[in-house]
Amino acid sequence: MRLWMLVPVLVFAACDGGDTEDSGSDSGTVEPQEACGDLGVNGGVLELGDASLRVPAGALDGDVELCLVSGEQAAPADFELVSEVYSIKPTVVAFASDVTLSAPAGEATDLAGYTSIDGSTWAAQKVSRLGDQVEVTLTRGGHAFLAELSTTTEEFSFDDVPPQDVLFVVDDSCSMAEEQEKLAAGFDAFFTEIEGMDWHIGIVTTDMVNFERRGKLVAHADGDTVLDSNDTDPAVRFNSMVVVGTNGDANEAGRDAAHAALVTRAMGANQGFLREGAGLSVVFISDENDYSTNAVQLFPNFLASRPDVPRVYSIVGLTNNTSDACALERGELYIELADSFPGGTYDICAESYASFLTEIGQGVAGGGAPVVTLGLPPDPATIVVSTLDGAGAATELTAEQWTYLADSNAVRLASRPTEGFSVRVTYLPAFE
Repeated sequence: MRLWMLVPVLVFAACDGGDTEDSGSDSGTVEPQEACGDLGVNGGVLELGDASLRVPAGALDGDVELCLVSGEQAAPADFELVSEVYSIKPTVVAFASDVTLSAPAGEATDLAGYTSIDGSTWAAQKVSRLGDQVEVTLTRGGHAFLAELSTTTEEFSFDDVPPQDVLFVVDDSCSMAEEQEKLAAGFDAFFTEIEGMDWHIGIVTTDMVNFERRGKLVAHADGDTVLDSNDTDPAVRFNSMVVVGTNGDANEAGRDAAHAALVTRAMGANQGFLREGAGLSVVFISDENDYSTNAVQLFPNFLASRPDVPRVYSIVGLTNNTSDACALERGELYIELADSFPGGTYDICAESYASFLTEIGQGVAGGGAPVVTLGLPPDPATIVVSTLDGAGAATELTAEQWTYLADSNAVRLASRPTEGFSVRVTYLPAFE
C-alpha cells in the first residue's frame, strides 16, 4: 500500500481584509491549522503536527480532497478534553472501511473518542493506545476529539403540569347500559382530582360502522363536543354525554375509534379537542375485546410518536367468563395497550368505578409520565436516576420507577416528581 505523506499547511485568517502582520497576536484565539491532500482508492495519510489521519486502501471509492483541520470547531462544554477538536472535511464523506485519527494524549487513562457529524451531538467511541498516541476509529467525515471517560451528569427541572386532553372511548353495544351508568356515577371522583387544572374531555364510542359515530366526539344537547375546565357544571354535562346508548355495532373497535378521533377527524369534526403542547390520556371502557380492523399497531404507533408520553387506561373484562353478564370476554388488546404505556387496567365487573376514576384522575393531574432526553447515548447498565428536593438532597429511584427508551435516547419516569423537585440522571457514555 502506498502512503502519501503530506506537509501540514498553516493557514492564518486575515483581519478586516487589511495588513495581516501580527494578525490575532493579542486576541488570545488559536488560528485553525489544516493538512489537505487528494486521496483516492489507494488511501494515504494526512499529518497535522502530532496528529494524523490514516485512510486505508479501499476506504474511498474515488479521488477526494480530504482535510484534517484543528482549531476550527469549538470544544463542547462538559468534557475533559485531552486533545484538540479535529475536523475531517468534507464532513459528508463516508468511508467504506475504518479510518483512524491518532493524536497525543499524554499519560491520561480511561479515555474515549467522541465523534459528531454536525458538532452538536456527540457519540462515544472506543479508543486504542500506541505509546503516547491514542487512536479513534471514524466511519465518515465530521468532528472528533479525545476526552476522559467520566460519568455524565444531567439535571432536569419540570414546569407546572401542562394542559391535559382526556379521551373516553365508551363501548355502546347492547350489553353496556349498566357500565355506562357506573361510569357516569363515578365521574365526581375523577373531577375532584383534576379540579383547578386546564383540561379538555371528549367522548367517542366503539362504533365504527355508523358514520355519525366513527370517532366523532359525542355532542352535548347544546351541541358542544368538548368539555373543558371553564364549564361551570362539568359533572352534570359529562353524565348526560357518557351514557351513549346501546345501539352501537356489536364489533367493538375502540382502538380504531380512538385513532379516528385523534387523527382522522382531528382537523375536522373534532377540531379544537387535541391541543399542541397538552398531555394526552385515553380511557377505554368495554365488556369485550377490541375488534378494530386497522393494523394492530396503528394506534399504539400514533401514541408512541407523540412528544409527550400518553397514558392509557382500560376498564375491561379481566377473564373469559362468558357466563358473567358484566364481561363477555377478556379485553386482551385493551389490556396490552394499557401495559405498553403509563396508566392501568381495571375490572369492568367492579360494583363501583369511583376508585378507578380517582386513580385515573390522579394520573391526569400528575401530567403524565415525564420524559427527559439525554445528551449522549448511555451504557444502560450504568444509568442512575435520582430526584432532588429544593435543597439538593438526592433520592435514588428504583428500577421500577423509570425506564430507558433506547430508540429516543431518553429516560421515562413512572410518575411526575413532586412539585419543586428536579431529576438527576448519571451514566457512563456507551460506545458506538
